[in-house]
Amino acid sequence: MWQQFKLYLARLIKWTKVTGSTVASGRTFLATDAVANDEDDDFRPIAGETRLFQHFGFRSRPPVGSEQIVVACRGSKEQQAAIATESPTHGPTALEEGEVALYNKVSGTQVKLDKDGQILATAKNAAVTMDKDGQIVASTKGASLTLDKDGQIIATTKGSTVKIDLNGKTTVDAVAGQDVVVNGGTKEVARKTDHVSGGQLKATLTGGGGFSVYSLYYIDADGTGALTPLLALVFDPMGALVAASSVPTAATPIVTRNVTEKISEGATRFKA
Repeated sequence: MWQQFKLYLARLIKWTKVTGSTVASGRTFLATDAVANDEDDDFRPIAGETRLFQHFGFRSRPPVGSEQIVVACRGSKEQQAAIATESPTHGPTALEEGEVALYNKVSGTQVKLDKDGQILATAKNAAVTMDKDGQIVASTKGASLTLDKDGQIIATTKGSTVKIDLNGKTTVDAVAGQDVVVNGGTKEVARKTDHVSGGQLKATLTGGGGFSVYSLYYIDADGTGALTPLLALVFDPMGALVAASSVPTAATPIVTRNVTEKISEGATRFKA
C-alpha cells in the first residue's frame, strides 16, 4: 500500500529541464524534456504544455537548461504546472545565509539584499548601493554620485569633485589642468586679490615764448583706444598758473601712470 502511494506521488511531481519557452496573453509556457529513466508514459511531462505559475508582482522567463519542478494537477499530465524553476549556471553563487538576490541571465546583473542590510544593484557597467544608514552611491565608468546619510551630495569623476552640503554651499575641486566652467563661459574669473588695471594717465609738456603747457590724457587699459583729454595747465615764465583748460595740447607724453580700476587677470581654471 505504501509503495503504491509513493508511486502515485512520484507521478504527480516531476523534476525536469526546460528546453524552450513561449509567452502568450501574459502567460509563460515551458517546454520540458522527458524525465530520465521514467517508464511511466502516462505521467511523463508533455513538451510545450507546462504553464509556469509565478508570484504576483514577479515575472520571469527561464532560459533553456534551467531546472523545474512540474506538478500534474488532478493527477493529469494534461494539466501540468511548473511551480519552481532554477538555473545552476546563472545568478550569484556565494550568497550568505539570509541574503536574497534578483538576477537574470546576463552575468553580473542583479539586485542583492545582503546580510548587512544593504541593497546592491549592479548592471554591466554601473552599480547602485544603498546602505542601512541611508547612504546611496551610484557609480559607472569611474564616476560616482553619493547621497550621504547627512543629506550631502558628492559627485566625483577622474579626480574632480563637486560637493553640495546641507546649507547649499557648493564646493568644486577640479583635477589639475582642467577648467571649472559656469554657464558655458570662456573668460577667466577674477578673485578679490587679483591684479587690476584701469588704463593709463599720460602727461605732456609743450611751450613757447617762455610759457609752459602741461596736458593730461587718459587711455584705456589695453592701450589701443584714443587719448582722452582731461586737463591743460598754462604757466608763465615766472612759473605762475595763468590759465586752465579741459582741452590739452597734443604732444609726446613725458609721464605715464597706470590707473587701478578694472580687473585684468583672473583665475586661470575658472571660466564664466
